[in-house]
Amino acid sequence: MKNTLFLLLAVAIAGLTGCGKPADSTGGSSTSANGGKKLTIALLPKSKGNAYFISCKKGAEKAAQELGVELLFDGPTDPDPAKQNEIVENWITLGVDAIAAACENKEGISTALRKARAKGIKVITYDADALPDAREFFVNQARPRGLGMR
Repeated sequence: MKNTLFLLLAVAIAGLTGCGKPADSTGGSSTSANGGKKLTIALLPKSKGNAYFISCKKGAEKAAQELGVELLFDGPTDPDPAKQNEIVENWITLGVDAIAAACENKEGISTALRKARAKGIKVITYDADALPDAREFFVNQARPRGLGMR
């Protein structure tokens, strides 16, 4: 699982590298080794108390440290689509570079994710998808056959 999340973050970084935001003009310490703005990736679980998403957070923290990016991790304490939307809206306001979301409600969160994309924020989903036009791609943790589905 941790390797999957590491890959998820690495792909998000690769996608941002070629079309990232302009360099930080403040000259502060929030710049990366290449002189550009330090990237901020936001990770949204279905619920932050769930053991699976706690594991995702640990893997993301390790990947963020290795990649030199800032990681934001936030989500509802219990699965709550409205709270997920609120968090995404906050991240849009903050101007994060990428959002990786495990969507509690596919239709419900897609509007907020489309808004993020319109602002130039890269959006990927993992574990549970949004509508396809609301994200760049979906990282599934298992194939349907592995879950006992045909």
